[in-house]
Amino acid sequence: SHGPVSPKTAQIGLVALFLGLALPTGLVMFLESLNDKVETEEEIERTTGVPVVGSLGSSSRKNKVVVTENSQSPIAEMFRLLRVNLAYVAPGKTLRTVMVTSSASGDGKSFITANLGMAQALTGKRVLLVELDLRKPKQSIYFDTKPGTPGIVNYLINPEVTADEVINNSGLHENLDVVTCGPKPP
Repeated sequence: SHGPVSPKTAQIGLVALFLGLALPTGLVMFLESLNDKVETEEEIERTTGVPVVGSLGSSSRKNKVVVTENSQSPIAEMFRLLRVNLAYVAPGKTLRTVMVTSSASGDGKSFITANLGMAQALTGKRVLLVELDLRKPKQSIYFDTKPGTPGIVNYLINPEVTADEVINNSGLHENLDVVTCGPKPP
């Protein structure tokens, strides 16, 4: 014989090469099939058909309203970009109402509405934020509202309360008004 009969080194090398490529590839593909997280904007647009207007990062600042007159922080620029992109959602039409909603607490609804409202107010537009979270209201930590100020609950329960009584200036900008929740409903 010209060499060993067994083991066949070429055959073992081919099997090892195949397993070395196939097993990791199969494992990665299997783990990727179990992934149920949204990772890219394109994935959202492809799956839902809804355009993504903007993406926002999180802020670790103590001040909850990051958009101010002269702020140059990355998060403030993201809100300004979102404001500009909202103008292009419906070309030729004036965007009059924006609703920010989510099914879970702590997703940043109050943070987004406060800062997007401030970004709109800085352009000279009159903005009214209406807080409709009657269970866990948070707008009072964002704006300078006094405890006991009448809010949407007072307006809905008492027909004698007028809209002017529940609309208050935010204390941050003259064009930004807010209607808080008011007292917690029974």
